[in-house]
Amino acid sequence: MMRVFAVLAWLIPLAAHSVDTSPIQVRNSLPVLEGAGLGTPKSARIEEPNTIRFNFNTNIESHANDSGSTRETLIIDGEVHSATLNIDWGFAPQWQANLGVRALRNTSGQFDGAIDAWHDFFNLDDGDRARQPDDQLLYFYSNTDGSARLAQPSSGLGDLQVGLSRQLVSRNKFSLAAHADASLSSGSARSAISSNKPDARLTLAASGQRANVGWHLNLGAVAIGDKRLFAIPTNASTWTTSLGAHWQTGTHWRWSAQLDGHGPIFNSAIAELSQNAWQLALAGEWQTSKATIQLYFTEDVVVNSSADFAFGVNLRFYRR
Repeated sequence: MMRVFAVLAWLIPLAAHSVDTSPIQVRNSLPVLEGAGLGTPKSARIEEPNTIRFNFNTNIESHANDSGSTRETLIIDGEVHSATLNIDWGFAPQWQANLGVRALRNTSGQFDGAIDAWHDFFNLDDGDRARQPDDQLLYFYSNTDGSARLAQPSSGLGDLQVGLSRQLVSRNKFSLAAHADASLSSGSARSAISSNKPDARLTLAASGQRANVGWHLNLGAVAIGDKRLFAIPTNASTWTTSLGAHWQTGTHWRWSAQLDGHGPIFNSAIAELSQNAWQLALAGEWQTSKATIQLYFTEDVVVNSSADFAFGVNLRFYRR
């Protein structure tokens, strides 16, 4: 019993600490969505002048989707391995420039058995995974107008992200910032890596804190440039959001829970492509004054609307 009280005393410190309200850097990486311009959640605090923040994120995502209608067929079965570098530069008071480079690999992977065991342990819905062979790579879509298929590993650079941010409010307990971003095409939409045309995104990011607990909220709109991604007709625009809670325990540890969502991307009769998508992310982070390292995982809240399971590592450090 004394050990339990000791753990609780460590988790609920008496002294208040400043809370980092930066969102977990996750995105909906359903392979057919690459090139839709969704991006990752934005911080409400932009960097100080002459400060550069480097954010390196790598993760492994597993997908299993087998859906159809009278006119369409969709199969997504495989893994996506990705590495992303985001650079945020505070170049003037209240102004920040942003650059993001992303590399991806679509592969058959090795984690289907482990994810089945994870779902069984927590009594989670297996979705379409039970109908798919283990460790297969197959992305396939067809409708009356044509089809697209990927059955061999592919890799390359995703769309290049460039952006500009402006701090609107910066107070002790509350921050507000506006972000404008563009995704510049670097490949083909049929590769499940990139798109054929640029996309644009506007995001309003807010955050606040009280004692050792902080929160963030993103509200955004995306203009989708490519009219087809992986041969699937897209909508002209959609909305995005991110809501997260952050808990600072002591000087060096932060715990986060985050819910990310977006509106329909595709004009399709298949439910997984035409409904709102929601994804839950949980993370633990160790912090110093110069760098942080974060471990996180995600789970699809709406089955098959995002990665069935993802695990990642995020490293953030600064140059001042």
